[in-house]
Amino acid sequence: MHVINYIKTVIFVVVMPRDKFLTDLMHSSLIEEFDKRIKEYGRSYPMSYIYYKTVHSQAPSYFITAEQARIIISAFQNGDTIARKKELTEERDRNFYDTFNSITAKFPHMKKHAVIDLAIEHPAPRYYVNPRVAAIIIARCR
Repeated sequence: MHVINYIKTVIFVVVMPRDKFLTDLMHSSLIEEFDKRIKEYGRSYPMSYIYYKTVHSQAPSYFITAEQARIIISAFQNGDTIARKKELTEERDRNFYDTFNSITAKFPHMKKHAVIDLAIEHPAPRYYVNPRVAAIIIARCR
C-alpha cells in the first residue's frame, strides 16, 4: 500500500505541475484580500494578525487544476489517501471533496466532469497557505 501511495505521489508531482495561471491568480487574490484587511484593521494591529486574518478569509476558488481535482476525487472515492507533506493541502483536499459531494447531491443528474468544474470554481473556505508564506508572497509580488 505504501508503494502505491508513493507511486501516486510521484505521478502527481511529475505529471501535474502547478499551473502558472492559477498561481498568479491566487497571488493576486491574496494581495486583494490583504489590502482589504489593511483597510479594515489599519496599522493598529500587528502585521502577523493581519496576515492570519487574510489567509483565514474565504478564497474565491480552490485554485487547483482539473487534473488535480480528478486525482483527489478518485483517491477519496476509492478510500485511498494521497501522501501529503502539508496539513493544509490535506485539509484543502478534504474540503474540496466535501464541496464535490455537496454539489453532486444538489445536482445528481450532472456528469462528473461538470461537477468537478463547478467544485473548482466554488469558493473555498480559506486560502490554503500559512501566514508566513502569505507574507512572503505578498512581499514578492509588490
